[in-house]
Amino acid sequence: MPPEYDYSGVLSGLPVGLYQSTPAGRILDANPAMVRMLGYPTRDALLAVNAGDLYVNPEDRQRWQALIERERVLVDFETQYRRYDGTVIWVQDRARAVIAGDGEAVYYAGILVDITARKQAEEVLRQNEASFRLLFAGNPLPMWVYDLSTLQFLEVNAAAIAHYGYTREEFLGMRITDIRPPEDVGRLIVDLAKRRPVLQSSGEWRHRRKDGRVIDAQIESHAMAFSGHDAVLVVAQDITDRKRAEEALAESEEQYRYLFENANDAIFTIDLRGNFTSVNKAAEMLSGYPRAEALRKNIADILPPEHLATARAMLATKLGGGDPTRYEVELLTKDGRRVPVEIGTTLISRFGEPIGVQGVGRDMTERKRAEEEIKRHLNRLTALRAIDVAIASSLDLSLALNVLLDQVTTQLQVHAAAVLLLNPHTQVLEPAAARGFRSNEIQRTRLRLGEGLAGRAALERRMVSAEHLAEAGRSFTRAELLAKERFVAYYAAPLVAKGQIEGVLEVFHRGPFEPTTDWLDFFTALAGQAAIAVDNVHLFSNLQTANLELKAAYDNTLEGWVRALDLRDKETEGHTQRVTDLTVRLAKSLGVPEADLVHVYRGALLHDIGKMAIPDAVLLKPGPLTPDERQIIERHPVYAYEFLSAIPYLRPALDIPYCHHEKWDGTGYPRGLKGEQIPLVARIFAVVDVWDALRSDRPYRKGWADEKALQHIREQAGSHFDRKIVESFFKMGF
Repeated sequence: MPPEYDYSGVLSGLPVGLYQSTPAGRILDANPAMVRMLGYPTRDALLAVNAGDLYVNPEDRQRWQALIERERVLVDFETQYRRYDGTVIWVQDRARAVIAGDGEAVYYAGILVDITARKQAEEVLRQNEASFRLLFAGNPLPMWVYDLSTLQFLEVNAAAIAHYGYTREEFLGMRITDIRPPEDVGRLIVDLAKRRPVLQSSGEWRHRRKDGRVIDAQIESHAMAFSGHDAVLVVAQDITDRKRAEEALAESEEQYRYLFENANDAIFTIDLRGNFTSVNKAAEMLSGYPRAEALRKNIADILPPEHLATARAMLATKLGGGDPTRYEVELLTKDGRRVPVEIGTTLISRFGEPIGVQGVGRDMTERKRAEEEIKRHLNRLTALRAIDVAIASSLDLSLALNVLLDQVTTQLQVHAAAVLLLNPHTQVLEPAAARGFRSNEIQRTRLRLGEGLAGRAALERRMVSAEHLAEAGRSFTRAELLAKERFVAYYAAPLVAKGQIEGVLEVFHRGPFEPTTDWLDFFTALAGQAAIAVDNVHLFSNLQTANLELKAAYDNTLEGWVRALDLRDKETEGHTQRVTDLTVRLAKSLGVPEADLVHVYRGALLHDIGKMAIPDAVLLKPGPLTPDERQIIERHPVYAYEFLSAIPYLRPALDIPYCHHEKWDGTGYPRGLKGEQIPLVARIFAVVDVWDALRSDRPYRKGWADEKALQHIREQAGSHFDRKIVESFFKMGF
């Protein structure tokens, strides 16, 4: 940089706000960044405003001024400013008083930084604990949690790992004093001791990265409970560049040259023809051109053709005396890459005559990526909020699930999604809501626990995936769905609420898909929201199912009893399962409520459980029974009642075991019930039981042909059987 250039022009192009003001509040000067930050149309418009009028809270101005006058050193102050358009932003004001020989403040000089985004992130952390881990993991600012007593790191986010160079394991093996320069550790210990038991503070500290580099960081600390620890949440922001700018304000021309050469931002100057006259190291690195080669270039050589008009407009604006301006262009590097760059420019003058333009450029690649990341996380928080509202405002499960699937397909960027709910009566996963499917094949889905990928996800209560469904083979089980929809990738997450499995959230993609850890975490969070929606609806509608594992254990016990009886009474082997299945079908056709079918199923399974009390000599006798033996065998319904009535959950299933030998005309046993005195399910079972028994071989007779058995049932309608049930039986195709 030529020595005759005024380095203040470079500082005016920096992206932080710089200003000077009198104690009375008159703004003497402000750089372009401050004008943009506060939204004023021109620098002159801002200079016409009293500094005190910028404060949202006038008392903050008084406290700030009193602090500057008292301390007489650089003061760090956070407050809210009102922009030109009336909107409010948070700013960090680092200022000091310039003192005259008589000790009076001549003017204040300061640096202003917009910290609204940081404040909003802190507010989200305070207000939305449920979203803490999502925001913590994906926040572009370094964050960590440490134990207040031991100072041991408890958790760190990806940004901290990337910025400080330590692995997560290394962080968790260290104390917070390990990332401080040795000379700062004592001050840290004293500072922590002062702030107990409530820790909520902000300040600037020096940190040491793994590579040994010491950086300046703005720290916000908040006390919190974390995994059983009294802990502190820390949000860190690297302010090394800002500190350098502060130093540049107070240093000499030699210090400015050092800043010029070593600034992270690219700094350059061009003459009135667009030829480069100086570049710093960052500009060399950004463009890929060594300094000697860069100084032989014109600005037109490093911009794509479509941006040349912007460059010409920039020069024209500067020569016309316009205010400092900012441009977003693409830079053509020496190796042919296009790099998005933000450039702030100011006019360079000598004795009032323009001699060139000075610019400060910054590679926006990471910033744009960070902006997209922040936008994605805000969208996801908005999505979670929309789902929360749907859950809280309605007991309509369909509405809540449709809102959920809208957010799933949009935020996860998948082609289709479905929610399968577990039917508490049949223990089968059935479709409850779907989005993005081209056919109705998803509606045919019926999966038992453990069956297929979705069944595995529900049974094992973990996420299940297939990157290539065509290669998953039989494990997917739904070949027709795959053939019609041509899905490639698949992910399923269980819906678990209060320890109960409610169903499965499935997502499908018709092309290769490589999810990030952040994507998987959000998918899991959405599954959690779906589980809450399902659980809430079940809770408020009194339809919450009994514990699945306990029901499975009960049913396994019943089936064990039946298998034991079948093994003992070989002449009826297989009879129990046949009549059970047929009884449930007939009961369903007769309008028995779905909720009662499980009791029908259990009662049919246990219809002959009382025979376990019948002696083998009677039960297994190959020939006809004597009258005394007949009385013994006719006691088995009573034994069944005595066995089962003591078990509360089997009481609703007692009608079949106790009453299936009663007859419509009152000649049955054990109680001689007549007509509709006999429970409906017992009358249904009686028809099915006789039908299967007549067709089965016995030691004392051969099984009857189907037509003969059907004729017998017709003849017994109105005496042994209920006529209406016989009619329904024949309508089923027998």
